[in-house]
Amino acid sequence: MINIVTGTIVKECVNVDNAIGIGSTQMTEFENSWPANFNGPISRKVETQAVSKKHIKVADIKVYDTSLIYSRVVGLQASSREVDINKIHFF
Repeated sequence: MINIVTGTIVKECVNVDNAIGIGSTQMTEFENSWPANFNGPISRKVETQAVSKKHIKVADIKVYDTSLIYSRVVGLQASSREVDINKIHFF
């Protein structure tokens, strides 16, 4: 697949084109696990390009989107939750 906006070729792990089939399978598995696992976690099996692209490689160096990190930190600080910024691991 190719992102039509940026022109980048997506990684092989991206499977968003099969999201409906994956979701239907997960729903069936979830319903079959009732009632014992009704409150159990549901894993994310659909991989989007945004999730798989946390950094890009330039030569041998990983380059992260600092504006994204900055916006998430500002959102954390502006939220009403009591979060200790010093205990958060970004990478």
